[in-house]
Amino acid sequence: MKTKTLIVLSLFCAGFMACKKTETSANTNQQKMIGKWTFQQVIANDFYSGASHVTTYPGDPGDYFDFRADGKVYFRAWGSYDTSTYTMINETQVRMDPGADTSDIILLTNSAMQLYQKQVYAPGDYSESTLYLQK
Repeated sequence: MKTKTLIVLSLFCAGFMACKKTETSANTNQQKMIGKWTFQQVIANDFYSGASHVTTYPGDPGDYFDFRADGKVYFRAWGSYDTSTYTMINETQVRMDPGADTSDIILLTNSAMQLYQKQVYAPGDYSESTLYLQK
C-alpha cells in the first residue's frame, strides 16, 4: 500500500511541476520582441479625397531591426543604419523613440511581428502604415 501511495504521489508531483513549468515559460510580448528581425516591408496608406493611396515599400536584402533587452533598437533600412530606443507601453503597444507615435502590435509570435500606426490629419484624411518583420 505504501508503494502505491508513493507512486501516485510521485506522479502527482511530477504532473504539478510540469504544469508549473509551462505557465512560467510563457513569454511576454516584450520578451518575444527581443532579437534580430528581418525587415520585410512597410505598407502605407494615405487616405484623402475619399480614396486610399496604398504604397508598398519592400526592405532591401540585409535590412533588419534588432530589439535589445536594454530598450534600444538597432536597425538597417534601405541602406541606412540607425539606433533608437523603444518602450513597451503595454502588451499591445510599443513606442520607438520617445517623441514617436505609439504603434499597435497587430501580430507578435516567435517568428513574425506586425506593427501598425495611424495618424488622423482631418476628418476623412489619415495616414496609416504597417511594418512587417520576420525572424
